[in-house]
Amino acid sequence: MAAEEPEIAAKNIPDTATTNAKPPAINPTKPYAIAGEYFAELVKEKTNGEVEIQVFPSSQLGNQRDLIEGLIFGTLDLTLTSTAVLGNFLPKIAIFDLPFLFRDVKHAYKALDSIGMEIGKELEPKGIKLLAFFENGVRHLTNNVRPVRAPEDMKGLKIRVMEQKIYIEMMKALGANPTPMAFGELFTALQQGTVDGQENPVSHIWTKRFFEVQKY
Repeated sequence: MAAEEPEIAAKNIPDTATTNAKPPAINPTKPYAIAGEYFAELVKEKTNGEVEIQVFPSSQLGNQRDLIEGLIFGTLDLTLTSTAVLGNFLPKIAIFDLPFLFRDVKHAYKALDSIGMEIGKELEPKGIKLLAFFENGVRHLTNNVRPVRAPEDMKGLKIRVMEQKIYIEMMKALGANPTPMAFGELFTALQQGTVDGQENPVSHIWTKRFFEVQKY
């Protein structure tokens, strides 16, 4: 099984109770955006209205790196981000982005809830507390050149990747040409042929309509 893209809920550690938290850079139609709204409702209900969470979807507050820095600097209380981006602040947590790391989803959950949470404690000196992991789905490859059914089919393909060493080296190992690029630039890059393909969970592929500019 290819490694999932786990998302992390990370919260600043304040001196007093938080009354206004602001997650994250997400599209309001994505499953975890809907879950975020529901989470906000539950928090308000369970705290009798004492804690209110405002949800800011669609990157209104910046990209994932901006949001993590917001936690560190105290301008943000709560966010969702990927382990790949968080790995720029705590490199060892990016281990969960390695391909073929987990046997199946249950194996992934067990590893994230045990080893993952232990690693997450190392974020606390930076002012960030890891609350939980949840899955964003396994990753799927699309491209405009040919079907990819075996590793050798990756040879020479220009694939957009996140600006994270693990993803860059993974694509090189598969014979592809990794092209680091911001997610917001990806649709246009696929449309114009700047890159041949990309890899993301189905939820991203669907909500960003990559299928309109990809053949395979």
